[in-house]
Formats: sequence, structure tokens, C-alpha cells
Amino acid sequence: MSNYICTLCNSTFTTKYGLNKHINKKIKCFTEKTDNISKFQCDSCNKCFTTNQTLIKHIAISCPIIKNKEKKKINTDNMQGQIDELKEMVNILKNTVDELKTMVIDTISKKTETIYVPKLIGDKDIITGIIYLIQPEELLKTNRYKIGCSTKNDLSRVCSYKKNSRYLYIAECINPYTLEANIKSIFNNKYILIAGRECHCVVIADGTVPQSLKPTPMEWDFEGDEKDIINDFVKIVNDYNNEVGI
Repeated sequence: MSNYICTLCNSTFTTKYGLNKHINKKIKCFTEKTDNISKFQCDSCNKCFTTNQTLIKHIAISCPIIKNKEKKKINTDNMQGQIDELKEMVNILKNTVDELKTMVIDTISKKTETIYVPKLIGDKDIITGIIYLIQPEELLKTNRYKIGCSTKNDLSRVCSYKKNSRYLYIAECINPYTLEANIKSIFNNKYILIAGRECHCVVIADGTVPQSLKPTPMEWDFEGDEKDIINDFVKIVNDYNNEVGI
């Protein structure tokens, strides 16, 4: 089959009629040598085509610029998916860390469990304090304890916790003076406490020490088992609470 070629734009036609129609159309064809602008030009790679159909085929199938853009878009979408997965994993790890922190805090708080006893309203002579069991040398792994009564100042106790200088077993009481006698009587008859330089005595809520309870040189010198001491201590507090009708 013979091809008919336009001498101006090099367009090809299968029939002479088609060539004549092309030459005689109202919008004349242009000479490629003098005009670089094509009616059928790819906006992406600037390649020129003689027909719109060829341009459409080029854009849909073979334009390298468009292909690269599509590949980049696919890669970007995949990366975004991976980023989203990583963010989700980070959130899971954060939640896990928060749960672990909560578990640690709960464990620590259980070591300092408080037995609450309500203060009697209207009785000015009653002193409210906190009876506690202290291991002042916990980091040295000793079994040295101190029975005492602290103030209810939370800030003061928190400072002690931060210094790791106290191990507390706390029980709040209505009248420390009454409970002191019970503690002194039971513990003196059962245990040998070794306090080192820590003077074992009962301290009142205001920080003073009753004269009658100041230790003698041999008093409070005994060592006891931690579990037994704590159990006895809890029993003393509970018995006291039962006596006062709480």
C-alpha cells in the first residue's frame, strides 16, 4: 500500500484523497522546521505527534515522565502506610510503658499500705498521727527498724522516699499516746531490735519524745524478723482500733 506524505509536516496518509483533504483544510499544517509548537504535544515530555490518537496512546502507555510520576506516587503511598504502622507501634509501646509505670507505682504503694482510722471530731485533746515501721538502712540490706509516729505532712515523707532513706509501714491512729504503750509493751517482751545509731523510741506527732519512753542503754537492743514485726504491728493497730470502737 502506497503512503502519501505531506511535504510540509510529514504527515502520512493511505489515500491521495486524504492527503488532498489535509492540504486544503482551513487550518493549514505547519512546517516542523520553522515551528516547534505542535497541536499534539505531550505536556509531560514535550514530544510532538501528528495525530491526537497517537498522543493519547503515548500518554496512556509510553510517556516515561508520566510513568516515573506514577511510580513515585505508588512508592509514596507505600511509605505512608509504613509510617502509619510505625506510629501505631510507637503508640502501643508508649501505652505499654505507661502500664509498666502504673504497675511499679502500685507495687511501691502496696509497700506503704495505710490503715486509715477516722479522727474523732470535736475532741481537741486527741492527736492524730501516723505510726510507722522504718528500715533506715534499706540499701545496706539490714534488718534495722524503728517504731515511731510522724506528722501527717506528706511533703516531708515524700522527701524521705526520694532519698531512699526510709522503708515505711504506715497505720494512722486516733491517739498515738495510747497506742505507744501497747507497742512498747508487746515489742519489749518479744523482740531484740538492733538500731545501730538509730535510737529506737516512739516519737509523737509533733516530733517530741515522751520522757517515759526514752530508751535506756539496753532497751530496744534486739533483732526481729521483718514479717513477724509487721504482722505484730498490724495486730497492735487493729486491736487498738477495736478497743476504741472503730
